[in-house]
Amino acid sequence: MRLAPLLLVVVALAGCATPAQPAPNTYAELLKSPIRGLSADEIASLENGSGAGLALPAELNGYPGPKHILEFRDELRLNESQLERIQALFDAMRGQAQAAGRRVLAAYQALDEWFRAGAEDEAALDGLVEEVGQAEAALRAIHLRAHLEALPVLTPHQRAMYQELRGYGTADHASHAH
Repeated sequence: MRLAPLLLVVVALAGCATPAQPAPNTYAELLKSPIRGLSADEIASLENGSGAGLALPAELNGYPGPKHILEFRDELRLNESQLERIQALFDAMRGQAQAAGRRVLAAYQALDEWFRAGAEDEAALDGLVEEVGQAEAALRAIHLRAHLEALPVLTPHQRAMYQELRGYGTADHASHAH
């Protein structure tokens, strides 16, 4: 009978004797980034003008994106005029997105440098955060605008096909005219 409590104490103490392993820090890799707070993939995405999910509100509500329209040009059976219009839209969007992405990177770089220098002034922080937000908003608008402008280039049938090709099904909003 007295052995059971003793055994519980030994088991409890054995658990305490095991050194605690530090929890892995998912942000540790970001210390190596030239702009702390952004991963290498995020920096590359901003540099090359890719959407990285910025236009999901449009995409998921039946407004096709020019990049994916071009990827599915054969399946969508784009005619020459449609292909030219979508390619021009994509090229313009990408150029604008690359320029806006550079502004986002510069704003993040300024914020990172401010903290590295020993940040203390809250008013300066507010200004830096506002710059990041405005740059990100401008970039998102570029991508959303491209979806908005691509919509009327496709026929209702092509829009429905796009929805299927992207794996969204055949939602009613995809096949009617906006």
